Order: sequence, then structure tokens, then C-alpha cells
Amino acid sequence: MTSKPVTAQIQHEMLYPADNQDLVQLENVVVQFDGFKALDIHYFGIDRNELRVVVGPNGAGKTTLCDVISGKTRVASGRVVFDDVDITWKRETDIAGLGVGRKFQTPTVFESLTVYENMELALPRRWKVWQNLFGSETKEQREEIHHLLERVHLIDVRDLPAKSLSHAGRSRMRTSWATVTVASTTRSNVRNDWPREVSSSLAVRIIKLPSISAGT
Repeated sequence: MTSKPVTAQIQHEMLYPADNQDLVQLENVVVQFDGFKALDIHYFGIDRNELRVVVGPNGAGKTTLCDVISGKTRVASGRVVFDDVDITWKRETDIAGLGVGRKFQTPTVFESLTVYENMELALPRRWKVWQNLFGSETKEQREEIHHLLERVHLIDVRDLPAKSLSHAGRSRMRTSWATVTVASTTRSNVRNDWPREVSSSLAVRIIKLPSISAGT
């Protein structure tokens, strides 16, 4: 079940008032590139355990919104809060450490490795040669990987090479990869796209950004 798109401009969106303590909060955020206003948001919030879909035409600011939340793009004014922590001026790595994952549109994977092995590589402290050669995951990490693969319907292909996955399958695996990367406790996953078969199976809230620019 999906909700109908909200067609009103986002600065008039009042579903999440600022005192509701959403997990992700953007307040009076403005982003400019060489004087060109790419984003202008009065308030935008994402609640805990919510899947929020942001739609809009080219240039509406969808990618810029993701960039602001993940720390890739700095705001000209305004404030960005994640789980009661002001992350407006924090580095991308620090924001990721707080639990914000980022998945880009191109689902890059290690094609020669199995789906499960890809998930193993995403585990914390498995990014160095020594840990990859001699380290092993804990029972809790194995259970977390198993749980994530079940949630995205990839548990039956866990032992197959990642190159055998469809584009949608790779996207689902990369989403899980981003989740397990941050100490298996990622609480917010920011992405520019979402596989249709995943979003159609969840209750989602859709927000439409107005077209305020020619491109982002």
C-alpha cells in the first residue's frame, strides 16, 4: 500500500512539525551554487522506521537533498539534524559513523564474489587487507547479514556470484551493504532511487519537490 503523492510545495508540508523530533530534520535549509538556489526547504522530516520517497522533475533538488543529509554538500543557511545531533557542518565520515548510509544510483558490486561475501566485506573493520585475509565475522554479524538478505529477498541467492544478480537485485544488495557498513546499526539510508518491487511492497510516504531549478 502506498500513499498518494503530496503535490504541495515542500515548504508547506506540515505532516511533520518541527517539534515532532523526527529522526532526520532539515530546518530552513538553503543550498546555492554560484548564487543559483538549488534547494530551499522550510522544514523536512523523516520519522523513525519510515520509508520516505522524494519525487520531482529534473532540477527539483532530489540529489541535492540527499547530498545535504549525507554531508556531501554544505548548506548556505539552515540546520540539519540527525537523531538529535546537529550534523550541519560535520564531515561525511562522521555522519556515516552516526548511522547515515548512502547508496548511489549505480549499484557497484564485487561481481566475482558471492552475495554473502559482498556483505562480509561491508562489515566494520573489514576494510583492510589483514582483516580480510584472517578475520572472520561474529555470530551476531552472520545473523545480521542473514536477516538483511531475507528482508531484501536475496537469501536464496546468497551463495551465487553477485554478477548473476539483476539490476534490481544489485540495488537491493547495495542497500543492505550500506546498512551493514555502519557497525550493523545504520538508522537512516539515503538513496537516489529505490527498486519498484521494494517500494511497492511497503507503506511509504511520498513528497514531491517543486521544480526550482534547471538542474542539480
